[in-house]
Amino acid sequence: MDFFDKLNDTIVETGKNLGQKAKETSNIAKLSYDIRSLESKVRENYRKLGKAYYEEYHVDEDAEFEEYMDAIRDLKGQISNLEKQIQVIKGTRICPNCGEALPKNAVFCLKCGEKIDSYTVD
Repeated sequence: MDFFDKLNDTIVETGKNLGQKAKETSNIAKLSYDIRSLESKVRENYRKLGKAYYEEYHVDEDAEFEEYMDAIRDLKGQISNLEKQIQVIKGTRICPNCGEALPKNAVFCLKCGEKIDSYTVD
């Protein structure tokens, strides 16, 4: 019986150790997730800060940031060109006042009421 008692004690102890390790692993995974979540929030705040700085100073930028400002202006221009290509494919155009997509033959914007001149065709 002594053998079975020792085997039982070993199994019980191993089970406790495994349970403790599983609990530790679970806690570490949760903490790691929390860290990634907080890091994501930090990155988002960096992005918002950079966007706010760009919006405030994009015309009168410091020489230190000029390269980034130029890159953003260039990328925005490329995005605008691609959006115009999408509008041509869809057969629509964009309201110059609010940016709403409109039917090609719209005379007024359906969202803001802006009069759409015939020369505003993308």
